[in-house]
Amino acid sequence: MLRGVACRQMARNRRKHPRVRARGVAAHVRGQHGRTPAVVENISAGGVFVRTDKLEPVGAEVSVDLVKPGWKKALTLDAKVTSCVDPIDGRLTQRPPGMGLQFLRIEDKQFARLRILLRELGAPDPGEGITLPDEAAEEELRRLRAESTDPVVPQQRAVEQQLQMVEDAIEGALREANLEPPGPLEMEERARPPPPLPEPLPHAELSSSSPEVQRLMVQIKGLVLQLADAQQQVSERDAQIEKLREKLDIIRSALARAVRKS
Repeated sequence: MLRGVACRQMARNRRKHPRVRARGVAAHVRGQHGRTPAVVENISAGGVFVRTDKLEPVGAEVSVDLVKPGWKKALTLDAKVTSCVDPIDGRLTQRPPGMGLQFLRIEDKQFARLRILLRELGAPDPGEGITLPDEAAEEELRRLRAESTDPVVPQQRAVEQQLQMVEDAIEGALREANLEPPGPLEMEERARPPPPLPEPLPHAELSSSSPEVQRLMVQIKGLVLQLADAQQQVSERDAQIEKLREKLDIIRSALARAVRKS
């Protein structure tokens, strides 16, 4: 009886917090190993699956900075690691390495931004409640991880579009902060790809393990780091401007009092 109730409860959570592919969304995970860049594979109102080789232990609490082209500031959320796929296991099971994260302690302002992001990605409005109950969190994040392993082979054009989106976002953030653009990203030299198979299909999809896609993904990760740094500089500049405005208001008030006394 209890098992049936739990299954019905998880079914309701699936309908309440549907997962969507997070195209164009990147992340930084801040935990015991410092700040780690990651690619967001799937996201829901209850959690997220991030693709990364640097894993935090299951049960650890981390902070996740979600980054999207066009944003001036990253969306920072607290989360708990509920599942991991290490690189070795990923190669054996044909799953991408990464972590399933459950969102924790989401404030009203964070919820408002997360709600907008989910709707932009095509998810229905999550409503007022966003954190999953404990008994359904693991199931939800396992579904996020399973969704990321669907046999959908990324195409080179899609990867290049994502790269261009990140570059445009970096330029926009730097213009906001009046900063010089960063230098070119240095890439490690990679071995040449093997010769192509004879007579390939004209519209054949590019394998995600090809050197060209790997090179572009590494470049995207580097650009995401630059984007996060630029957005951090914008945030610091905004904080400095706010402090200067407060000082200016104090000076104006003091001058007004002095004029009234005279």
